Amino acid sequence: MKFLTLNTHSLMGDYDCSQAVTLANFISHNDVDVIALQEVNQSIAADTVTTSSRYYNCSTIPLKNDNFALEVINHLATLACDYYFTWLPSHIGYDCYDEGLALLSKKPIIAIATQLISETEAYDDYHTRQVVGVQLDNNDWIYSIHTGWWRSDGSEFASQWAKLSEHLAPKKQGRLYLMGDFNNPAHVPGQGYDTILAAGWYDTYTLAIERDAGFTVSGAIDGWREKASDDNKRLDFIFCNQPLGVEKSEVVFNGINQPIISDHYGVLITTV
Repeated sequence: MKFLTLNTHSLMGDYDCSQAVTLANFISHNDVDVIALQEVNQSIAADTVTTSSRYYNCSTIPLKNDNFALEVINHLATLACDYYFTWLPSHIGYDCYDEGLALLSKKPIIAIATQLISETEAYDDYHTRQVVGVQLDNNDWIYSIHTGWWRSDGSEFASQWAKLSEHLAPKKQGRLYLMGDFNNPAHVPGQGYDTILAAGWYDTYTLAIERDAGFTVSGAIDGWREKASDDNKRLDFIFCNQPLGVEKSEVVFNGINQPIISDHYGVLITTV
């Protein structure tokens, strides 16, 4: 199977409508099975759309006509690629967007789970964080994740990870995947990345037989400008609760392997 995660930073900055087309073309060409997206935006002021039977609703906020996940789905349909999908808004972004998480799957979705993991649940507070997971017909659970940053006292990421872990505990009998932007660099010891590994999760990047440098962010981006780190960082991960065979882990949409379409690069893995 092939799994892709990408923080899309959609509808913002230098990223225009071609972003969805480029992503959909890549998904189709590479026959990706599961896609986890973060910062999946729609304009609050946009018109509501009627959804198809392949959309699994998990929110009281309706899909709008410029929803980025919907744009990807619609372009995939023009390529004769039908995907099931869901979208969960977490908070208002940049004062004008419903910002959320999405999951796309070739396999049917048989169940959906959502969980608030932040201390705040105010929709107008960008610190509000939720997760969304889908169970596929092979009984795997896959989650799209966008956590907060590590703080000196550990309060933000550590508390979010604790709530997420509690939510996931009943599901750990089967295979679980956590895919997304964890806002915790792999190279910084004693913080979020080490916390996840210490809890028994496996980083598919390190499991991969073939892998590249792995960096998913280069330079200063939103959320990291004040942290004054212009070095390359690995912030985006695909974790699994079980060891599994990974043929390849590659960074995509980094200007070397596919054009840049976001302020984050994507991660694509191919499992045995």
